[in-house]
Amino acid sequence: MPKIERIGNGTIRVSGNDALGNRVRRVFSGRRHGPGYEARAKLCFNGLFDSTADVNIGRWARMTIEELAHKYADEHLCKTRAAGNKSYLDIITKKWGAHRVPTVTIGAARAWAWELLGGAYSPYTVLKVVRYMVRIFNWGVEVELLPRNPIERLIDMALKKEFKRRVQPRRVLITEDQCRQLLEIMPPYMRDITAVAWDTGMRSGEIVSVRWPQVAGNRITFSAAEDKEVHDKTVMLLPETVAIIDRIRADRLISGIDDEFVFLGPNGRLKNWNVSCAFRHYADKAGLPNLRIHDLRHCYQVRMRRAGHDPKIIAAQLGHRTPDMDAWYDLVSPDEQATIVAENGRNAAFCQEAFVEAVARKMLELKVPRAGVEPARRLRSKGF
Repeated sequence: MPKIERIGNGTIRVSGNDALGNRVRRVFSGRRHGPGYEARAKLCFNGLFDSTADVNIGRWARMTIEELAHKYADEHLCKTRAAGNKSYLDIITKKWGAHRVPTVTIGAARAWAWELLGGAYSPYTVLKVVRYMVRIFNWGVEVELLPRNPIERLIDMALKKEFKRRVQPRRVLITEDQCRQLLEIMPPYMRDITAVAWDTGMRSGEIVSVRWPQVAGNRITFSAAEDKEVHDKTVMLLPETVAIIDRIRADRLISGIDDEFVFLGPNGRLKNWNVSCAFRHYADKAGLPNLRIHDLRHCYQVRMRRAGHDPKIIAAQLGHRTPDMDAWYDLVSPDEQATIVAENGRNAAFCQEAFVEAVARKMLELKVPRAGVEPARRLRSKGF
């Protein structure tokens, strides 16, 4: 029998079997859902167990995962330009697209996650895909398309441990000389994109999406609808980057090419995937295997940190909103480690020599003999 009951101070539980016979149990609290938690609980109760309510049970019962995912992409992700979301959506719909929402079970979803981990996808991609799928269902609950999220706890302890073991931040850093050698073997269009990525820390997807109205002097402005983040971002440009953009503008005027995008390829508009593949090709030719264009973003943060810039300014330039992302991007190179260890070694040796000299001077002042146990006792009694 469906029921809605208060189980504590500021907590309401909705439980029962829905129209499809599935057992439903949801808890609403003011702490988690805010002041309107009672209204949300009643709406959930009506949507699950009252066929005359505004929330139509058959609507979500007939909805496929592909429909739900595309609704999420169209209505929620329209405010963000996340380049990876399309590929994540394709991976999810390839497996689950034809399944109806009520038929999805957490056991089947976990088995699919383990299957992806044993396949051709990288562990980091699998982690993003799994989180993306959970986010789709959470959004469906928020907009009242779904009464509950059947895979809310998809990432269990075993998956967490596996992701923690296999998903590690990339530690590929290059020097300025290596970057210069890479630029020398690149065609002009890739040389411009790579130089901008090196000098500004911008993502390759952001670079190829820059339009002329976004460029104003020594800055490029991204609105929430254009950037991967959900907030506006301004990227400051070095004089070298401004010179590249001015040269591209002059070449367009001479050639008569009228296009809204700043960076174009030999055949017109560039896609992020094509740029990434081309970059890997030229990096392999330059003797820099396993280097991605996104690694230049990591290099930028490391260079700025070594130069002593304020971490808040670096985060604003890169568009990071949390310290966790700064920690993920900020790496320590082996050369930097060797330098620090060498400096600490020299400091330790200096401190040891200074300590020995101080003890010798103190012993001379106290006229302590050089041998025996008594000198140490006398030194301790004097507070040394």
